[in-house]
Amino acid sequence: MRINLSRQNVSLEKIQNEASKIHNSTKELQKSLNQRNYSKPESFVYLPFDEEKLINLIDLKKKFNGKKLSRILVIGIGGSTQGTRAIYELMRFQKELVVMDFVEQIETEHLEKIIKEYENLHFKEFLCFLISKSGGTTETLYNYEILSQKIDLTSANTIVVTDEESHLKD
Repeated sequence: MRINLSRQNVSLEKIQNEASKIHNSTKELQKSLNQRNYSKPESFVYLPFDEEKLINLIDLKKKFNGKKLSRILVIGIGGSTQGTRAIYELMRFQKELVVMDFVEQIETEHLEKIIKEYENLHFKEFLCFLISKSGGTTETLYNYEILSQKIDLTSANTIVVTDEESHLKD
């Protein structure tokens, strides 16, 4: 089969240039995947095959297995919480889920509401996800600090999601 591009509005040189860009991007992504480096947004495709991450998830599941969680608190902002919120909002109408609360902005009324709902819960009854890629997001750190003074946030019920270089990792 032969393809004749002579009548196309786009020059053959431009098509070849775009093909070269795609090829280079593919090579960079493959390099990132081979090095298990999550520096590129597309690297998430490796996650299902990342044994270390899978082992960590299994260990986390074992840690909370059998505990009756009544709530999950997610503290973050923007992209750190939007995906989780979107999936939760979609699924909560399809099956019964643990209640998830999101703290994203600095809003006194919302923080007071969260404090009232969590202050009488034992630390084993809820999980808190503190999410900050950089570890320095002002709103996220502020919200966590205020909430940790009023509710039982401990290392046993708080999971920090951050970059390897972040001071929150420790």
